[in-house]
Amino acid sequence: MMLSIDDTTEETAIRVLAASFETNPGVRAFVKDDHRIISRIFHLCVFCVRVARKKQGAYITTNRKGVALMFNSANQLTKLDALRLYAYLGQFSVGWLRAIPMLQRERIIRSYRSKAPAFYFWMLAVEDQSFGLETIIEIKEFVFQRSRENQLDIIAETISKRTLAMYLRYGFEVYHEYQDSKGLVIYFIRRPWNR
Repeated sequence: MMLSIDDTTEETAIRVLAASFETNPGVRAFVKDDHRIISRIFHLCVFCVRVARKKQGAYITTNRKGVALMFNSANQLTKLDALRLYAYLGQFSVGWLRAIPMLQRERIIRSYRSKAPAFYFWMLAVEDQSFGLETIIEIKEFVFQRSRENQLDIIAETISKRTLAMYLRYGFEVYHEYQDSKGLVIYFIRRPWNR
């Protein structure tokens, strides 16, 4: 059973996310690409874990090798928390010139996201591939169990066709596709809670 990320596990969770995302092309395209890109990816992971914790949806596996950020879509940040966290993101990860277009893109994506109450599955990371399958099974079982217990569908987005194929194998369906201004296709996916 996965554990909620708290002050004692936050650093480990951030490290797992950062290690998993250092070579991820989508993540690398998101952060400012300069000589500090590894540091910027780390700070992006800090931002993500802290947002998910504020929304009561940050989890780490029992072996501390996997992280899932999944929260109820109704959970929102307070205006003060949003201001602080997005200022942190602009300062340490994406850069100020990219912050406004990034927020505009996020607003567009949010407009296509399912409006029905759901669990939003934001991120999944597995640090150590030698424990990968065991860790992914723990995450999958936890996420699906939470969905059934709360009778909430799971929604997510991906730009990776490989990741999309994995989601489809686990019972997700595509409910919308959107092509952004850079030509990237974003797949909006859902898994019904009773599947």
